[in-house]
Amino acid sequence: MAAPHLVRFDSLSAWRASAEQWDDLWQRTEGVLPTGSSALIFDWLEQFAPQAKCVALAVEQDGELVAALPLMQRRMARTINVGALPCNTWCWAGDLLLDLTCDVTGALALLAAEIRRLPWPLLRFDAVPIEAPRWQHLLAALDAAGLGHAESECHRFGTVEIVNKLNRNWDAYEAAWSGNHRRHMRKAFRRAEEAGGVELDLRRPHSSSELEALLNEGFEVEHRSWKGQEGSSVLANPAMRSFYLRQAARLAQWGSLELAFLRYQGKAIAFEYGWAVHGVYYTPKVGFDDEFAQFSPGQLLRYLLLKDFFSRADRWTVDFLGPLSDATARWATNTYPISRLMIETGKASGKALLGAYRHVIQPVRKIQRRKQSERQLKIVEIKSKPAAVDATGPLPAVAAEV
Repeated sequence: MAAPHLVRFDSLSAWRASAEQWDDLWQRTEGVLPTGSSALIFDWLEQFAPQAKCVALAVEQDGELVAALPLMQRRMARTINVGALPCNTWCWAGDLLLDLTCDVTGALALLAAEIRRLPWPLLRFDAVPIEAPRWQHLLAALDAAGLGHAESECHRFGTVEIVNKLNRNWDAYEAAWSGNHRRHMRKAFRRAEEAGGVELDLRRPHSSSELEALLNEGFEVEHRSWKGQEGSSVLANPAMRSFYLRQAARLAQWGSLELAFLRYQGKAIAFEYGWAVHGVYYTPKVGFDDEFAQFSPGQLLRYLLLKDFFSRADRWTVDFLGPLSDATARWATNTYPISRLMIETGKASGKALLGAYRHVIQPVRKIQRRKQSERQLKIVEIKSKPAAVDATGPLPAVAAEV
């Protein structure tokens, strides 16, 4: 077995040339979103940061990559260039990749050493699943390399553990709901049945024409919600429609795209744009038609989807992929933290910036997050209260500017 060595891609062309190796590692990395694949990272960069400086760090051993970290340049506080993961409120792209069967300590030691050679004083990662083993291993490597870092929890995401906690027992899952949640769902179904009934329509499109038609139908549903009124729907941003169509086409080709509709008399009144990979179903985008709010269409869609997933062998977990809210907490069986991670790269300016973050900004943020966590805990404790807004929350905001 050859010793691992560092590979650095300082241009997109060099990075693209190793896309096959990158994607092989992505497939071997536990818990990474489909947007960690090379094609979806490149699509994101083309859409949101076509002029940004990009650097990808990787560790290679015996002809395959065993660790990788995609980076791009952002501005922090409008004046300071920092390294960041490709990520914004529209979509995440890129994550730490790590083959846990390799010599993790040796591979990440090489990665940490190369972080010292980066041009930025600081790395700022705004949406990190910090408890994931790959990130915990990186933190240990940073400590060993003497690189300071600070982590602060920004949000908690909710999941439904279909297998680990419930062993596909739908009745046990439903019995664990609060009484008010069960009553709320019964009333929603009764109102829908009295009006003619609703049905779940779950699609995996097989052609580009079918995909475009279904995606347009789904995004029209989203546009008829509060998102359309606020200008944050996909159809309110024409460039986003093209971006998601391109992304959806790739996911469909990989068998990882699922489009879910709740239909009333044939009309779609709720929609979910879903990703499915390695037994996990992610819900990055959801919308419902305000005209049918009396049916709680988003919640009815969630109920029918989950019930379907409990009967399928290819579903282990549902990840709501957004900050815990009343609309998702009532369904969740578990939560996990999403954190901001700041890493100094060994430069004096980076150490000073990290110190300022630790001693000035982080204490203030901790107070803010504690209050937010108290509110989220209250949401979990009173899951029974009907949701004021029948939709999942957006992806966490990324404050750094491209």
